Amino acid sequence: MRVRSRHSGFTLVELMVVVAIVGIAGMMAARLYSRGVRGENAPSVARTMMATMMDAHHNALTLGQPVRATLDGTAKTVTMAQYVANSATPAWVPQSTLALPSTLQLCAAYAGMQLGTVSPTCPLSGTQVICFYGNGKVDIPSSGSCSTTTLSTSPSGATLYFATYAGDKKYRVVVFGLTGMVKLIDTW
Repeated sequence: MRVRSRHSGFTLVELMVVVAIVGIAGMMAARLYSRGVRGENAPSVARTMMATMMDAHHNALTLGQPVRATLDGTAKTVTMAQYVANSATPAWVPQSTLALPSTLQLCAAYAGMQLGTVSPTCPLSGTQVICFYGNGKVDIPSSGSCSTTTLSTSPSGATLYFATYAGDKKYRVVVFGLTGMVKLIDTW
């Protein structure tokens, strides 16, 4: 009598399926990792600065009223204020304030979208104002104050800069003038 023995093991097809699954999982992991590395080099304060600019733009569009972001180089803060015209005495009402950590300095903002290599003035002395209008446009007015009656017709956009005092980490937040779209770039 002959006894049949069963050998345990994997067929070539089973091995090829496993290798394909591992390869697909590896490609997906590498893609997720590379996405994370590009955006996650910036610290939380850089992402918060970007979110503050996005909030200002969103509030101006939603409420149809100007919103301003005031950069204060002395206090190292960014204060968002909304213009309230529907009250008895129209005024700028502060909404939020972002304080930069002691390791970062706020640099002079540029009236325009700077995507190439630049060297802004650091640290910012005094204050600068970025205006977000109800028509979606963004501007740094030369007068230093946002218009409350007219919407910007020729928006320049804005580029905000901040860096560590050692200069080893540099960040910029670009706000596009016509659309108000915001982009965070972790280098100058």
